Amino acid sequence: MATTGDSSEIRGPGGFYGRFRIKLDAKGRLTLPALYRRSLGAGETDEAGLVLRQGTEGYVQVVPASVFDGLARSGATGGSG
Repeated sequence: MATTGDSSEIRGPGGFYGRFRIKLDAKGRLTLPALYRRSLGAGETDEAGLVLRQGTEGYVQVVPASVFDGLARSGATGGSG
């Protein structure tokens, strides 16, 4: 589980978006820096359409839900489902 102050990266289908310090909101949810929301399409769609996945080496991967669904169907997400 991420903790406040952990260093992480945002990666999307277009590649690397940058390194940032993870912050948790009052409810313990990971916050997505506003700078990256538009790049990931969150400015035009509901932010619930973004999928956050725990990556390797403590990195966090962020992808639009539609891309994640395609990866899940192809078995490329590394999940068990």
